[in-house]
Parts: sequence; C-alpha cells; structure tokens
Amino acid sequence: MKKLLKCFKIHPITFIYFLMALLAGYFKNYIIIFLIVIFHEICHLLMAYFFHFDIKSMTLFPFGAYLDIPYFGQYHVIKEILVVMVGPLSHIIIYAILLYIKPWIGPYSFHYALYFNKIMFLFNWLPIYPLDGYKLFLLLLSFVLPYKFTMQCASILSISLITVVIYLSLSPQTLLIFIFLIVLQISHIQRLNQRYVAFLLYRNHFCRYQKVKINPGYSLYRPYKNIYLKNRII
Repeated sequence: MKKLLKCFKIHPITFIYFLMALLAGYFKNYIIIFLIVIFHEICHLLMAYFFHFDIKSMTLFPFGAYLDIPYFGQYHVIKEILVVMVGPLSHIIIYAILLYIKPWIGPYSFHYALYFNKIMFLFNWLPIYPLDGYKLFLLLLSFVLPYKFTMQCASILSISLITVVIYLSLSPQTLLIFIFLIVLQISHIQRLNQRYVAFLLYRNHFCRYQKVKINPGYSLYRPYKNIYLKNRII
C-alpha cells in the first residue's frame, strides 16, 4: 500500500486551476468533478496493482488523471482488458454512492454530480485517445488484426471521432479540454512508430510461449497469451 501512495503526483497546473475555481466561484462543482475523476482512476490503479502490473505513477491533472503503466500492452491481454474496463464501470459504483449520500450533499450537488457522472461514463467508452474506449478498442481489435495495423486503425478512428465531438459540442466550457485532447492526439501520432518498436522490444519479458497464433505472412499479431511469431525464421 505504501508503494501505491508513493506513486501519486499532482501536476502544478492543478493547483492553479484549484485557485481559479475558487476565485471564479465554482470551487464546489470542481471538487465534485475532481473526486469523480480520481475515483475512476483509483479503480484502474487498484486493478493494475491486483494483477501486479508495474505502476510508475498516477498524476492528477485539472481535467483528469493519468496512470502511467510503462509496459502496458505486454501483460496478459485479458488482464489488460479488465484494468481498462474497471474505469468506466466504476461510475456505476459512484452512482450508488451518490444515491446513498444524497441527503447530506443537497439536491443541487446531487444532480450536478449525477449529470457529470453520466457524461463521464458515456464519454469514456468513446475510442478516442487516451480514453478507456480507445484502449479497449485497441485490445479487442488486436485479436484479429496485425498489431501495427491495429494501432494505425485505432489512431485514425480516434482523430475522426474527436473531430466530430468537437464539432458537435464545442463551447467555452469544453474548449480547454478539447485543446488538451488534440495535443495528446498529435503527440500520440508522432510517437506511434516509437511505441510499436518499444512494444516489440519488451514483448518477451512478460509472457511465455503458449497458444501462439501463427500468421501466414510476416505481420505480428496479439493472440490470447500475448505472444508473437512469424511463420518462419528469416
């Protein structure tokens, strides 16, 4: 448990946003959002810890949190799917908690938290990088397509969807969030080949050769046991 506590970090800009929320008079609403986001990410953290994933850090940002698992993509694919899915499903638990504490937080805070929790639940299923929907889409697609092609397809879908979402829901309240997501898309695309090479370099460190899926060509797949094999040695 001490290891988990040590991995928590708070980005400096988060403190600035706290101050801005306080001065602007929406500190209470921001705290509600922040607590829901943290609970979501802690569920990811606990599940990753349960499966003994290597956890580097969990950084708290103004609009969310980032769980850094350096070798994500190298562990058992089913375990990784569970780690991803527990985040969106955590909002069902949050809903139950909100119903329980409703008499103590008042009707306004309750309905505001309920609305944001629903938005978070739905939004996180979208296959937009770095949301959980993107990771889940990547993991599921990797069962049937070569992994590099899977990464490219997921990235194209992510860019297309974020464009549609921005067009449909751009407002002053969402502008900063969308700018943040666009920056992440650009960074992700620029590092796509680098991520794939790193993926290949570490792929034999976390699993054994069981249930290997052999490809008739030379593309690398991600099968049940997360093992890759070419049909013959070059």
